[in-house]
Amino acid sequence: DSNLTLNVEGQDELWIRFDHETTASGITYGWFIDDVSVIVPESYDLNMGVVYTGDILGDFEYSITPLEQAHGLILGGEITNLGGLEALNVRMTAEVFLEDELVSVYSGESESANLSQGETGQFWIETEFTPDVIGDYNVVYTALQDETDAVPADNSNEKEFRIDEIYWATDANSDLD
Repeated sequence: DSNLTLNVEGQDELWIRFDHETTASGITYGWFIDDVSVIVPESYDLNMGVVYTGDILGDFEYSITPLEQAHGLILGGEITNLGGLEALNVRMTAEVFLEDELVSVYSGESESANLSQGETGQFWIETEFTPDVIGDYNVVYTALQDETDAVPADNSNEKEFRIDEIYWATDANSDLD
């Protein structure tokens, strides 16, 4: 796979040359070139990739956490610009929901950045929110930009964690505060 967008933008023609190899036995394999497609990406297309829930900077990822050890959430995610043009004012929003509630218990937005074509950026939201109710939480992450995204289906991701009453042992004393 190769992305030619940056090299051919604004050009009237695109020439692709396929090289062939001759093996030590003298056999030429150039005729095996097959299934080539040139795809023009949508101008604007973000992808919300891996997401993080917890205090990532303090190495504390939420999964099943006792209420006594709950920390303030730091929410993070990786956003990739799959579009053919630079994505301007890219940012991540996050909403935290408790169990089957329709209203979020926290919502926030990261700082923004521009992403060039093919670039992946990490976005963080350092919240003031510490889970204080026992139950299952779901965090919905969404990638946004100034332009209309041509493929909005891949702009969000989710992650769940549980706050419970069971007290778990931990190696880091700082997690016991």
